Amino acid sequence: MSDQVSTLKTQAEIQEWLSDYIMEALDLPKEDIDVEASFETFGIDSITMVEISYQVGEWLNIEIDPKSLYNYPSIAAVSAYLEGLTIKEHG
Repeated sequence: MSDQVSTLKTQAEIQEWLSDYIMEALDLPKEDIDVEASFETFGIDSITMVEISYQVGEWLNIEIDPKSLYNYPSIAAVSAYLEGLTIKEHG
């Protein structure tokens, strides 16, 4: 059970991870990452979204359907969704 608890992440932690990932993947300065902005604002395409879903899923130890992320258009929205999904999977 302690292993499962260690995999639970808060929305803020997920949001920070996603911000850092996008910042590095797109070579953007931290101040250019607006968590409320749509992914389209950053020029993120479907291939990048698949990669993001895979990487964050690995980090959270959950399987994420990349198509599900299209229902959540921003870092903040995806973070909230993933926090709930993580709790459902590991809580």
